[in-house]
Amino acid sequence: SDQLEQSIQCSRVFVLGDFNTDVLSPQKSAHYQHLRNFCTEFRLRNVVTEPTRMSKSCLDLALVHADAHIKSCNVVSMEGVSDHDLVVVQSTYSTLRPFPSHTYRTVRKPALQSIDSGSCGSDVLALFQKSEDPGSLDGRAELLSSYLHDVMDKHSPLCRVLVPSSSKPKPQPWITPSLKNLLQQRRQLHRKLRKSPADQNLLQQYRAVRRQGTLLNKKLKTQYCVKLFNTQRRNPKGQWRVLNQLAGRVPTRDFPAASVTDLTDTFAAVVHDPTRP
Repeated sequence: SDQLEQSIQCSRVFVLGDFNTDVLSPQKSAHYQHLRNFCTEFRLRNVVTEPTRMSKSCLDLALVHADAHIKSCNVVSMEGVSDHDLVVVQSTYSTLRPFPSHTYRTVRKPALQSIDSGSCGSDVLALFQKSEDPGSLDGRAELLSSYLHDVMDKHSPLCRVLVPSSSKPKPQPWITPSLKNLLQQRRQLHRKLRKSPADQNLLQQYRAVRRQGTLLNKKLKTQYCVKLFNTQRRNPKGQWRVLNQLAGRVPTRDFPAASVTDLTDTFAAVVHDPTRP
């Protein structure tokens, strides 16, 4: 359908699930041929090449765009929990994180201390030469206040400026004191290197500390993710919550997506196709 075509016309599409078609079977069914035509039409490819069930069949597929960069695809046994194994696809896409909320305030620019006092003073003196007389004392005060605001808006107009956030970001939960020390050493060496960019010994020292910190960070992050995922090993919903948490992704339904009916009509309506063999 048109909604399905609109949903997958980008390189970041992932179509995942049980397609009820064994792509490893030597006997290719009409359903498999229909799936293959679907992938060809929308430039999709399957990255799962291992059996995903105890019956050694590959039914759980991961369809990605032909131009997508997939780092790895592994099948994790879920014996004792489900007859379908867990398919883990690692992509090189960066995580889309929500934009931080900024705070603005209204100020006058240039500041009152920086305006041209001569020109501003002339405009203020000109206020007292106006012949308007509202009559009452309150009316005169209101008129004078209005004139003063006009002068200020002329020489120092109001504008909105961004207020820098004073709160520091929370440290990642896998960062240990040893990793903090390495990161601090790297920052110190980087500052020294900016002052002496021609110092080769300092450059080699900086690269060594930077590499050591990167490897330790990856190791600690992997251990933290595995430990957190194992706590929800027998809870599929909990596993999805953990995956969303680790990816920094907030589940939302605000984006256009194909409905279940569209997908069902696409893959399960083969029997109604009069041209199928």
